[in-house]
Amino acid sequence: QIPLKEGSASFKAWSAPPVPIYFQIWVFDLLNPLEVVQNGAKPALRQKGPYTFREHRQKGNFTWNDKDGTISYREKRSFNFEREKSAGPQTDTFTTVNLPMI
Repeated sequence: QIPLKEGSASFKAWSAPPVPIYFQIWVFDLLNPLEVVQNGAKPALRQKGPYTFREHRQKGNFTWNDKDGTISYREKRSFNFEREKSAGPQTDTFTTVNLPMI
């Protein structure tokens, strides 16, 4: 166990992780939406992805509780698109399946 003390190396690494965190998603693009909706055709799907985002986490608004040795905080998370790690640009479009209709 490493104690978290404000200003320490462990506190800095915990409050703003230095290791990159990546979030990837894949989607299924519906290739024949009109046929599915109008004629009840079987959906033709193509998998697209990954689309990669780098996640940034920053903890702040610390409240130190010396009584029970805990810390309360708020965490801000943001995401930046990583084009070079993605199958296409962030502007790619796709049509998704409305599952309750199927």
